[in-house]
Amino acid sequence: GLFFGFESILVPGSKDGNVNTGAATTEMVILASVLSTVVTTAILGKPPTVEVPPFELLDLVELPLYLPLGLACGATAVALRKLNNAFDDVAETFVAKSREKGGLGIDRAWHAPIGGFILGCLAVKFPQVTYQGFDNVNALLVKNATLTYTPLVLGELVLVKLIATSMCRGAGLVGGVYAPSLFMGAALGSAYGELLAPLASSFVAPPQAYALVGMAGVLAGVCRVPLTAILLLFELTHDYRIIVPLMATVSVSSWLVNNSESKAITPEDMGVAALATTLVARPRDVMREDIATLDDSATLEDAAEALLAVADTANPPPCVFVCAKSTGTFIGAVSALSVTNALKSQASIMRKETSIMTAIDKPDVVNADARLQDFVNASRNRAFTVVLDSSKRPLGALEMTAAIKQSERE
Repeated sequence: GLFFGFESILVPGSKDGNVNTGAATTEMVILASVLSTVVTTAILGKPPTVEVPPFELLDLVELPLYLPLGLACGATAVALRKLNNAFDDVAETFVAKSREKGGLGIDRAWHAPIGGFILGCLAVKFPQVTYQGFDNVNALLVKNATLTYTPLVLGELVLVKLIATSMCRGAGLVGGVYAPSLFMGAALGSAYGELLAPLASSFVAPPQAYALVGMAGVLAGVCRVPLTAILLLFELTHDYRIIVPLMATVSVSSWLVNNSESKAITPEDMGVAALATTLVARPRDVMREDIATLDDSATLEDAAEALLAVADTANPPPCVFVCAKSTGTFIGAVSALSVTNALKSQASIMRKETSIMTAIDKPDVVNADARLQDFVNASRNRAFTVVLDSSKRPLGALEMTAAIKQSERE
């Protein structure tokens, strides 16, 4: 827990200078980890959640065999990260989108029940993909697991678990990626070990050894916590011989994840400020761009018409932007509430001539290439924020619900 906090929260934040990682912060993380361990041990005792078999390393010649396992773990991690995003996008841009706009028009409240039904259908054929604590992981680590799980069956479990985890997260079902990562890593490593056994049984360890290392490889790639993954498996096994195989597999897995995702982002797609936060979501990635824009010469009636034009859509925009007519720079925004209040204060005969500036609001703004996580931490109580480019022109509106959902993916 201590190193997970450092790798997933403090270290990424300190790179951008947005998170205070001084001595006080470090001490709080250490204190929280120690207290959590003490309380958990006092209540639950010390039996391990994962039943870890003894690790075996029969010969140093076997060490290079852990490098291809790292590639397989990295590929699995990349697939899970991309499928998570893909299912989230499908849920937002197709399933929830109205039929008039080419979607299915299914209300967001029905996504979770539908996702649960699909998972149940998958579980009829593959019950192991459901969450069973760590019993399904332990089933892969026992010595006679190869009698039940062939490499083909294990490969099918990894594939179905990838789809089930991503589909459930996209549907809004509560769940994480920690336990699924360990399960997929154990299945992948066990399958890899079974395939190696007939080739060189004299110096190849049992599949359970590769299953242990595979757990760390997938976890490191999915959660981007290589040091945590290495220390976790070492702490579970208490065997120093596992350290070198772990370092080999985790390093290759992390390299593959970093390399595959960094290639998808180019300087042309990102501002200079965003290059320092490669692979970190920015407001421009999740903002909505369907916001109408009026200049400062518009009237209240123009604003009311612009808002009414989209009022009957499934998810109407929260406002209309108001920009300077000469430069296009952002001045403010008008919402249905601000326009209504302004209209009430004006005589009906004057409404057509009343300037839009009488209903102007000054919402918070954020740079399009800022770090999304920092924005979420500071702005959870705001309904939306206006996203501006470097020239102070509005690009879109960032709704807090979408920002929080994206930040939770990382």
